[in-house]
Order: sequence, then structure tokens, then C-alpha cells
Amino acid sequence: NFFLNKIGQKIVVIGGCGFLGQHLVEALLEKGALVTAFDIRKTYSNDKVEFVIGDLCSLEVKNIN
Repeated sequence: NFFLNKIGQKIVVIGGCGFLGQHLVEALLEKGALVTAFDIRKTYSNDKVEFVIGDLCSLEVKNIN
């Protein structure tokens, strides 16, 4: 099962601020993962998540926390 034993694993969720991405981020956090959310805009907030704002088609990326 994908969600078992994620304690301390670093995981990047692309689209982590969207509807599905938020739920995936929350599930991973509950299992102990260290989550980075990559998205085009920050529409979601969680103190336990590192947010990286950018477009995969562009070289312009911002690290926001």
C-alpha cells in the first residue's frame, strides 16, 4: 500500500494546492511524510508543508513558506 510507512520520507506533490493535491498532501502528512507542494499558485496553507510556487513549463520558481 502506497500510504504505509512514509515516516520521514520526502515527497513532492505536483499540483499540491489543488483539490486532489490538498487531500493527497494531508494523507501523506498523516503518515509522517515530509511534503513539498509544487503549484502555479498558493491557494492552500499548512504550516507543515513547504510550498514551491512555479510553472513546470517555465524556469521561474519561488520558494514560499
